[in-house]
Amino acid sequence: LDNPEQDDDFNILDKIKVELNIENNLQDDSDFDAEVHLYDISKEESIDSKDDSISVDQGDNEDLELELEVSKKTDEKHDYAIYAYAEGENGECASSYVDINIKREDDLVEISSIDLSSTSVSPGENVLMQVKVKNLGADDQDVKLKLENSELNLSFETEEFNLDKYGKKDSKTIEFNIPIPTDAE
Repeated sequence: LDNPEQDDDFNILDKIKVELNIENNLQDDSDFDAEVHLYDISKEESIDSKDDSISVDQGDNEDLELELEVSKKTDEKHDYAIYAYAEGENGECASSYVDINIKREDDLVEISSIDLSSTSVSPGENVLMQVKVKNLGADDQDVKLKLENSELNLSFETEEFNLDKYGKKDSKTIEFNIPIPTDAE
């Protein structure tokens, strides 16, 4: 396990590049199945995993790169490790792990969904747009949404509203009632 290194820091939504070096000390060329896990030590479960296979000539070594993703639901208060396991054709195996740190950024807000009341509207009609905003950050956030469309000459902005830090009351759905101009094409 060449990367990441012991106690490396990662954030929620990061992609973790895992680099393995598989060395063949067997008597013949061999195929190896490798898997890597983002392992939640506190819950004793894998929360993301990837696998691949590689052929390695006898006495040689090959690099393998896999990518894990830190989910937005990851609990940054838990302990984590990257665990790697490789197994040869005849059951020969090796494993390794490194402890890593996962943090939640203070300021991290996402638009988690946008829904329209209709996919087709005619000039002079209104369409209702619902925008769900979610705070993925460790701090409460004051947020404003702005909707603009220069082709329709539309501009809307909400009043500032508060989203609690990531947890129970961390999202809000905002509605925009959008009048489509009578001269829209």
